[in-house]
This record gives sequence, structure tokens and C-alpha cells, in this order.
Amino acid sequence: MQILDQKEEKLFNRKEVNFKVNFDRVTPNKEDLKKQISEKLKVDPELVVIEKAHQHFGERTVEVSALIYSDKEFMKKVEIRNKKVKKEAKKEPPK
Repeated sequence: MQILDQKEEKLFNRKEVNFKVNFDRVTPNKEDLKKQISEKLKVDPELVVIEKAHQHFGERTVEVSALIYSDKEFMKKVEIRNKKVKKEAKKEPPK
């Protein structure tokens, strides 16, 4: 696992980190990626949110964008709000 980029977002009490993960067999799922990231950065896996994971066809690497929060309560507030906004956006008919 290689850290490509790391950004501090003080307003949201989190870090945005981009990784490149190599694997041998099966593409890792989000839970496996959370475990690997939490072990690498020595944080609680519950504070890690995988935003996206992208694998190029035929390659044995995954590019992962993750958010690492410093506070669980704040994470719940931000992430629930984001999910609600996304859900409402899907319900609205196109203009």
C-alpha cells in the first residue's frame, strides 16, 4: 500500500488520503480496504470512510480515496447529511 496524496480538512475534522493498493488475487472489498488503511495509519477502522475505489482493467492495483475522521460523532453528522443530500438528489426529477 502506497500513499499517493494526503490533505488535511480542518473544517470537517478529517484527512483525505489517496492510496494505491496492490493485490495478488481477488480485488479487495471496502471492508478489507478499511482494515488495511486503518492498520497503515494506525487509526480505528470505524473512522475510515471509503469514498471511491477504482481498478483499471487488467491491473492488480486499486486506487482508493478515503476519508479519515478524528471524531466519531462528527463523522456521523457529516456522513449522514451527505447520504441524505445524495438520496434527495436522486429523487428529484431532472429539470
